[in-house]
Amino acid sequence: MTHERGAALSSSGRATADRRTTPGMPFPTWRALGLAGALVLAACTSGAGGDRAKPLSPLAERAIEDSARMLLEQFRRLGAAARWDSLAGLYDDAPNFSWIESGRVVARSRADIRRGFDKLSPPLSPQLSLVTTFDSLEVHALAADVAFVQTRTTTQFIDKASSGAPAFSFTTTMTMLIVRRADGWKIRHGHASGPPNGAH
Repeated sequence: MTHERGAALSSSGRATADRRTTPGMPFPTWRALGLAGALVLAACTSGAGGDRAKPLSPLAERAIEDSARMLLEQFRRLGAAARWDSLAGLYDDAPNFSWIESGRVVARSRADIRRGFDKLSPPLSPQLSLVTTFDSLEVHALAADVAFVQTRTTTQFIDKASSGAPAFSFTTTMTMLIVRRADGWKIRHGHASGPPNGAH
């Protein structure tokens, strides 16, 4: 297993994080401790007969790392274009999907993720775009179709109707388990936490 450290995907300058949280949004949270490690362990130890997976070649590991970066770039582009249904489509639609924040599971399906977008204030619309910066990106290839991603994420919601002024912003550390499906890589499980007591 290898990982890549220090890569960054950015669509704008760094945002100033505030202490605002948005219930139901699958990103901001300020005090959660992740369950991502347990989820990764389960993914790595599951399989037919419990057999240990064959080690990945360096070439295969690199391809998976590139795919993870492409998934985050898709996320960035779709959010900036206000394509909310397509953005929700980057999350897995399997029965045991989960997203954790503030110490609790806030989404158990892709539909929950989409409804979470709708709970934002101000409401999502073509006039509101999502500008995301991914810093300190690490990708760990776990198996041929599974990878673990960790990144610091700064998110701004930009109101196009107000001269591009940010409606609000926040910064989190995010961990995700991503899996390869027939239609591409998807976010299978995730957890996000922000600086304690609003520090940044």
